Amino acid sequence: PEEYDLEWLKKTMIILIVLYGFYLVLLLTNTPLMYVIDKTVLLFVWYYFFYKALFLKVVVLEHSFESGWDLPYQEEEDGNDDDEHRILSKRYAEEVNAWFEREKPYLRDDLRLTDLQRVFPISRSYLSQLFNRELGQSFSDYVNQFRIEESKRLMDAEPNASIQEVAERSGFHSISTFRRAFQKCTGTIPSEYKNSK
Repeated sequence: PEEYDLEWLKKTMIILIVLYGFYLVLLLTNTPLMYVIDKTVLLFVWYYFFYKALFLKVVVLEHSFESGWDLPYQEEEDGNDDDEHRILSKRYAEEVNAWFEREKPYLRDDLRLTDLQRVFPISRSYLSQLFNRELGQSFSDYVNQFRIEESKRLMDAEPNASIQEVAERSGFHSISTFRRAFQKCTGTIPSEYKNSK
């Protein structure tokens, strides 16, 4: 790990030195053409890094969370990588699950997988795999499971609330989607569940 950090530090320092060199040229040049070329190169470099940071196109999995987990590095290409990857995936899944229970993002009817990337800066494809493999269901089914539990809690606590109101407050954008998801999850429709209480 120390060698990895040292190598990364060297590369970063080289990039910074080159950028400062371009800035010096920019400050000291009197030639308009040189100024334009230098400014163009600097803008491309800065926009490139900004784009990478903003859209998280390449994120090293081990450094994704900001919570400072002591995660293993993938330096070896042996059987241990599979075990480390499984442990890592399980930890990510636990963190996602804890965030869902704590923050209740499922109550927003426009929640998307890309919204999770703002909280968990890992790639969309990895997040999708995380739901399918570690949590055993698709993202939409996972979200709907939380919404259904919330709707059941609301129907139990507020028997006078309408099905439409329960659906909206549970995070569903339409009552038909709510009915389908409720039946898929519980085997019964919302009105039957509500009347059985």
